[in-house]
Amino acid sequence: MDNNPSDTTFLITGAHGFIGAWIVKRLLASGARIVIFDQRSDPHRLRLIMSDDEIAQSMALTGDITEANALLPVIEDYAVTHIIHLAGLQVPTCRANPRLGAMVNVVGTINVLEAARHAADRIQRVVYASSAAVFGTTEEERPLTERDAPQPTTHYGAFKRCNEDNARVFYLDHGVNSIGLRPLTVYGVGRDFGLTSDPTKAMKAAVVGRPFHIRFGGRTDFQYVADTADIFIRAATSNLEGAHVFNLHGETIHVADVAREMRRLSRHHAFKEIGRMKFAQFTPRGPGEQSLGVLINDRVVAVSALALASSRPSKRIPSWLIEAPDTLEVIGRGDKGLAALVALIKHAQSRSFEIDDRFAIPVDSVSFLPPVYPSKILAIGRNYVDHAIEGGEPLPAAPLIFNKLSNSLGAHNAPIELPAISSQVDYEAELAVVIGRRAKRVSEADALEYVFGYAPINDVSARDLQFGDGQWVRGKGLDTFAPLGPFITTRDEIADVQALKIEGRLNGETMQSSNTSKMIFKVGFLVSYISQGITLEPGDVIATGTPEGVGIFREPPVLLKRGDVFEVEIESLGTLRNPVVIAE
Repeated sequence: MDNNPSDTTFLITGAHGFIGAWIVKRLLASGARIVIFDQRSDPHRLRLIMSDDEIAQSMALTGDITEANALLPVIEDYAVTHIIHLAGLQVPTCRANPRLGAMVNVVGTINVLEAARHAADRIQRVVYASSAAVFGTTEEERPLTERDAPQPTTHYGAFKRCNEDNARVFYLDHGVNSIGLRPLTVYGVGRDFGLTSDPTKAMKAAVVGRPFHIRFGGRTDFQYVADTADIFIRAATSNLEGAHVFNLHGETIHVADVAREMRRLSRHHAFKEIGRMKFAQFTPRGPGEQSLGVLINDRVVAVSALALASSRPSKRIPSWLIEAPDTLEVIGRGDKGLAALVALIKHAQSRSFEIDDRFAIPVDSVSFLPPVYPSKILAIGRNYVDHAIEGGEPLPAAPLIFNKLSNSLGAHNAPIELPAISSQVDYEAELAVVIGRRAKRVSEADALEYVFGYAPINDVSARDLQFGDGQWVRGKGLDTFAPLGPFITTRDEIADVQALKIEGRLNGETMQSSNTSKMIFKVGFLVSYISQGITLEPGDVIATGTPEGVGIFREPPVLLKRGDVFEVEIESLGTLRNPVVIAE
């Protein structure tokens, strides 16, 4: 076969993923024709590395890889000559829902191989993504090779091993040529999900001087994503016959050495300004008082008290800082307000005020209030694929918007009250978006510029009322049903809001574990979509939907009861904790 991609048409499943986006970029640069096949259109990773005009050169189709006859018509209609199969669910989803993982990862791959079999006159070979997860966990202090025996220790690894065996049988029985590629640690722009995304996240954190943690160790092969994409393309256009599987090797280095170098860079490039902050509202001395606080290290610093103590004839402090009662005051003043607050804190640090007990309270001793009092709380239903699936509902074609009432707003450590009118109160761990300036008919491209920051929120839900009423306002809007906080983290502190781990824990047990990358409708799209008809005001809150693992769909259901404690933890944003009590 001619190795010139410009003479070929590539069908790429899962092209909206990390490696897929880079394969699309490299193939478009070569002049190849591309057909993208994904369950839904989500080009946000493509947009990280290409312009919209470049992306438009590909043909994007939506479909379900688990449907037996989904691909053959695509191959015939678009004269496909090569298939690069990347579509699959990652380790967390396969662990939470093995049946779904097997359908997508195994049955989906069989469907690809079947389509190639029936289009043998067109398709020369299938290249598919396997994984180093086929080897399971290992104590070896060396990169794994093709000679090592696969011993998967996760459903994900077992599914990938199954794909390799099935590909071999398809060659033996039907002559379908295939190459399976096992990436090890691939890094680069767009890597935002899975265990081996940690080095990429660490690189981003090091650049801005933030702490990071890499959750695996030992010696491994690091490979830049553009090089990985090129290998997939070269494999697809090769003349190799048979069913083969290869590890993708790169620069072999110990993870500890990578972490050490990044920490050195982090110290060198440490972010010196304090424009990236976490805001809280709290009662410094008792009920009835309210103060605006900023988190510095492990203490909440009272802004008004700090401003008053810092004011001198030679150091003029803006009067609004001395009087600053709440977060809305800062949000409403925009960049100038933040700049004034930054200057105050830098001055205070020069005098060690941030550790002075007169102004700084240890986090564990703070009586938190909600971090903002919004004019409205909007929320999004079924915004994670797996949550829609666990509830037996179709994926929404557009955001499902509802509102939570102001009386439902709660704070960190404040109790969730179980009302007498419901016996099915459930939890929902979610990311909250706090609006920074008035947003009316804003574009998706500009939408994040209207965001002030982010916080954990629990969309507590009375399921019997929610399902029984025929609409969600009462079931979602009861007293204390929207705990928020403890902090609002400013937008600039978060490198990628679509790459945050999110967990919900009930009495210390993890019930929900996902990543904001799995949202159906991303934050920028939601802000834009809502603002087309609902003007968003500074301080408004959007709860962006919950991942799978809610209590009502478990067997048997796991619902909140007196004495429970539920926590929402979101990477880089902190942990929201609330005990559960009976309403008086």
